[in-house]
Amino acid sequence: MSNRKSCKSTNPRIITGSARGQRLEVPGRDTRPMTDRVKSALFSIINPIIIGVNVLDLYAGTGALGIECISRGAKKAVFVDKSRDAIECIHKNLAKTGFEALAEVVKGSVSRFLDEFSTFNLETQVYDIIFFTPPHNDYKEKILDGTAKLLSKKGILIAEHPSSRKTSDRVGDLEKIDERKYGITSLSFYRLST
Repeated sequence: MSNRKSCKSTNPRIITGSARGQRLEVPGRDTRPMTDRVKSALFSIINPIIIGVNVLDLYAGTGALGIECISRGAKKAVFVDKSRDAIECIHKNLAKTGFEALAEVVKGSVSRFLDEFSTFNLETQVYDIIFFTPPHNDYKEKILDGTAKLLSKKGILIAEHPSSRKTSDRVGDLEKIDERKYGITSLSFYRLST
């Protein structure tokens, strides 16, 4: 890991749990962390299902979503991002919170990760919560569709996207069960279709 100053301290923090109040580092200017307002709303919705689950944080950026889940009792989290600066900050944030043993970090594009998942030799093969939070300009339903094979039967996928973007009610094997708007940002919730 380099000693470059690729991370800067900023506002994102862990809301609750064992790492409550811990401020996280954020990679350079290309990362847009989820706002505290949206994150608080999201976790008030999913909090009842977090304890003991496996989490996949795609386009992880700071790692804030997966780390928040671990803080609230998730079993394990896998973080995926293609940016070297983001990967460095995720490692720093895991060290700061003491969660390194509960995490695996993958450097690579999300599309490559999904296409070549078996080659990564990860301990966890299926996930109960998947976060899909690409930069708003990079939201692609084709990539979202590739997550279905990694979602557990009763799992939930949360996709963040611009509120101006209309998202499909069905994306391959995924079925939208809810959508919440928070200003310019929306969250769509998907489960495997039955």
